[in-house]
Amino acid sequence: MINEGTQKLLSAKEAGVPLLGEIVTWSIGNNGSRIDHTKITSALTTIFDEKTAKRVAKDFAPKSAFVRACRKMSKEKVINILDQNASSVIFQFNRIERNAEQIDYGYEAKLTLDKHTGHIDCTDTALAERATGLLAHEMANRNAMDITTMVQKLMRENADLFSVRDQGGCYFVPQMHCDYVDKVEGFVKQIGGRMNRLPIADFTQRGKLAVKEIINLGLDDMVADHVKAVDKFDEDTRVSTMKRRAEIIKKTEFKLECYAEFLQERKEHIVKQIKEAKKLLSNKLASAAAKSMSK
Repeated sequence: MINEGTQKLLSAKEAGVPLLGEIVTWSIGNNGSRIDHTKITSALTTIFDEKTAKRVAKDFAPKSAFVRACRKMSKEKVINILDQNASSVIFQFNRIERNAEQIDYGYEAKLTLDKHTGHIDCTDTALAERATGLLAHEMANRNAMDITTMVQKLMRENADLFSVRDQGGCYFVPQMHCDYVDKVEGFVKQIGGRMNRLPIADFTQRGKLAVKEIINLGLDDMVADHVKAVDKFDEDTRVSTMKRRAEIIKKTEFKLECYAEFLQERKEHIVKQIKEAKKLLSNKLASAAAKSMSK
């Protein structure tokens, strides 16, 4: 049953009363349940478009699914990532050998997984067949965490999600993006999930203060992430990586302009932090360019 306060907000929304945005949560099936990958792709294509479906679904192919497949073999084997690059990852498998006195870990094989195609290359035929079968199963069935990551990715690319609680799972979406939330909600419902949306009206002081705090903390975290990332860049960092970060920083600067009215006393601090990150990044890019020219 909807309580009186919630009913007033819903009525205000229907009556066209200005809204600050919505508190949004979603759930996907029961814990541990799996969703067919084909169903997910179909829903993405129907609600958005084929290009979006391919791009979003592709991001959740092979590596994460293979890690889940490895968990099913972990009782009898020790599996570690030995090496990886942009296109592949090498796993080392050690069999677990138990006797009355001790447990030994004998080397079994190395397995190479193509991150893009999911192809498995392994000298141990039996291990390769089992790993391929488990990977196929995991690729064909996604869990709730996969869907949550998809939803977050869609929202980050086309709207803004501000976490309401430190543990996640509950977000504030500014009113300017609520039309896009309609699409995301349609996707979630089509794969059997549900989304709860609570409008925040623009006529309550308490609501305004809460939204201001949520947006301030969210933007503060974004800028802190830039500062941390740029600070870690060194002479081995690829120029393309630094340039990608520069583009993300530009987007964050645009967000700061969009939400300037909510920043108020924290604006100076946040703007100062992002300017320092930009300056440091610019210096590191210049250093990388000079090093490249000297070769």
